[in-house]
Amino acid sequence: MASMAVNELGPMLTATEVADMLHLHVNTVKRLGDRGELRSAHAIFAVEDTQKIQALNQQLGEPIDIAEPIQPEDMPAEYKKHEWLVYTASPELRSVGWPMAIAEAQASGVGVCMQGIRPDLAEYVGEAGHLFDRIEEAAEIIAQPFPEAKREAGFEQARKSDVRGHIHRLEELWQAA
Repeated sequence: MASMAVNELGPMLTATEVADMLHLHVNTVKRLGDRGELRSAHAIFAVEDTQKIQALNQQLGEPIDIAEPIQPEDMPAEYKKHEWLVYTASPELRSVGWPMAIAEAQASGVGVCMQGIRPDLAEYVGEAGHLFDRIEEAAEIIAQPFPEAKREAGFEQARKSDVRGHIHRLEELWQAA
């Protein structure tokens, strides 16, 4: 029986949205069926009431490992431990820009599943990932293997965010200001 690991990032989430994310992991386990078990669900998020979230996580049988912050230089190895990155966001706050975690995960060969809180995120994620509206949709998406064609497309999509390819343009804008 195979197993999979999911990395979840949820910046600026309300406690209710983090609770939904915990339920995502429980529902994903149910959807995996013959594919195996959810080996680890690793979450990094910023919320106001972490004690409530930790209590709910414990009540649900600890479906996720609530991680301490990871140093930037350690992130490539961390991404590669996971099959999927699920990036949640608050539809009400709409405060997520174009997170570097998406490009970093794609550059690491990890499947990306991001909450589609704005139309422009489809361009950022590209054909290399998935957008979802409801957390239940994310559970359905990540219960499937990440297609190799999307993994390859992810490497190309990540290159679009590589500052080395755009530094000259940034310098021109800076000098013109």
